[in-house]
Amino acid sequence: MCLQSLWVLDLRYTEWNDILFEGNMDIMINLRELNIEGFMSWQLISRLQGRLRYLQKLRIIKPTHKAETTSIDWYNSFMDKIDLKILDLSGNRDMKNLPANLSMAKSLQALITLGGLTRCYAESLHVHDAAISTNITSSYWYRLKWCHVERCPNLDMIFPAKAIDGRNRLQTIWASDLQMARCIWGKGLKSDWYINGSFQNLQHLHLRSCPRLQFALPVWVNSFPSLETLHIFGCGDLTHVFVLDELYSSGIVARGLSFQKLITIHLHDMPKLRQISEVKMIAPALETIRIRGCFGLRRLPALQGRGPRVKRPAVEMEKDVWEALEWDGLTAGHHPSLFEPPVHSRYYRRKRLLRGTVLRYAHYLVCTSSFRVD
Repeated sequence: MCLQSLWVLDLRYTEWNDILFEGNMDIMINLRELNIEGFMSWQLISRLQGRLRYLQKLRIIKPTHKAETTSIDWYNSFMDKIDLKILDLSGNRDMKNLPANLSMAKSLQALITLGGLTRCYAESLHVHDAAISTNITSSYWYRLKWCHVERCPNLDMIFPAKAIDGRNRLQTIWASDLQMARCIWGKGLKSDWYINGSFQNLQHLHLRSCPRLQFALPVWVNSFPSLETLHIFGCGDLTHVFVLDELYSSGIVARGLSFQKLITIHLHDMPKLRQISEVKMIAPALETIRIRGCFGLRRLPALQGRGPRVKRPAVEMEKDVWEALEWDGLTAGHHPSLFEPPVHSRYYRRKRLLRGTVLRYAHYLVCTSSFRVD
């Protein structure tokens, strides 16, 4: 009777495996939350078929025992898990993929894992500390709104070219500490029916410490109608954030790429960045531009279509970067007079001092003299 009435089972760093035998789980007909940390691995999922049908939260994290095999028969494990909202498998480093029928968990809101994903109904995705070297997913996302990927040192890209934001639900992409990633979303042929659905609801793009990133997102239609914030820091190899895909609308080159709701741009420490978009970028709603350490930057977005009484965008950047910018003229909505006079930061290139110079030696003395041993 005790197991039959159980709603939450929390097991941490214990060898008490008997409680999770199939016979016991058959009795736990009312269990809503199962948390396992520090002993059993992801292979426990194979026992879920036909059991714990009302489960809403499942966490199997930080296993101390390596899985006996990298593949299991879990084809029907999620067929009846229509109430499952959270699935957390973080720390299972030997897990290669998730079952395709995870899409049957139609209430899934958060998926936290370490690699190799397939089609899914999750609304949020958090992948961290993964050792995988390929992309995370290769299929169809039905309801994904929030994607956060961090500390995956070998990851080449997050989404491959054929991955699809099927219903234009994706709102936020946040990526950080991806040491080998070349892009966020791969370039390549998109299906014909999807060609009009390019990131239509994406509102926030945040990238940090991805030193080998060459570009972020490919473009195949002529607008990012919902993007509001663009924050990118420490992506040293980045030359463009948005690049043309292999196939794209002919109007992009002629008319430019429109960002009607973009209000904030923060770009820091990207010396190779030439311009944000590979083609002309139009952002009439811009309010703030903060740029530091982007000494190769040559173009800002045009303000074409901006209302006559709207306050000019505030600009903060180095003086020499501002003076090196290229402009298309007032008629194109692309002229320095359309922006507030820039605030010039004190962030300048660090000039390397020759070994043995007085300044280098003085700097060494100042730095080392601040340390004291009692």
